[in-house]
Amino acid sequence: MKNRKKCLSGSAVPVFMAFLLFGLMALPRAQAFPPAGTNGVQDTCGTGNVSGRKILVVYESKRGSTAEAAQTIADVFCSSGFQVDLAIARFVTDLSAYDGVIIGTPIYFSKFLPGIDRFLENHKTALSEKTTAFFIMSTLCDAETGLPDRGLILGSFVNPVLEDYPEISPVGDIGVFGGRYDFKDLYPVELLAMSLEQFDEKIDYVNSALVEAWAEAMTALFN
Repeated sequence: MKNRKKCLSGSAVPVFMAFLLFGLMALPRAQAFPPAGTNGVQDTCGTGNVSGRKILVVYESKRGSTAEAAQTIADVFCSSGFQVDLAIARFVTDLSAYDGVIIGTPIYFSKFLPGIDRFLENHKTALSEKTTAFFIMSTLCDAETGLPDRGLILGSFVNPVLEDYPEISPVGDIGVFGGRYDFKDLYPVELLAMSLEQFDEKIDYVNSALVEAWAEAMTALFN
């Protein structure tokens, strides 16, 4: 794979240096995501699909690309006759109303975002009884094609997590899509760590058409 961009693997030394130098400067910034309501739900669609199965699309997003993908997936499922709630993972407390769950996270410094880790741990028993799928966002992509290194992403970052949850059996292929970042949007701690690791200053491999195609294929597995 030519000119492959680095993922957010984050070696221990730069990250330690970043925390040492910046510490509490890395405060959370406001993000332009819709506010979450009851059970973390931000949006609902397909309410007229009264005979359709009810699906929860749940995600965590760092810079917005995972949120965009989650919205695209929700829209595809609604157009295909499902009832869909879109929710932020960290706020979800109850899965009893849903027939299926689609879970999305970026790979951030080689890991799932903490909200997804907590969601899997808190709901692993409920997820074992539902149709479940995963989608992943990463900037570990080929610079020429914009396509993610699926084998490396799954083998190094995704499968090791899912192995901790043998109760959960995802249907179909795990969606793996290109993400984005821009140095101007980073926390100081992130900026220093990524600069020391010589990341490009701006990457955008988001491809909504690929997300939509994956979602359309998945609808048959949730019926």
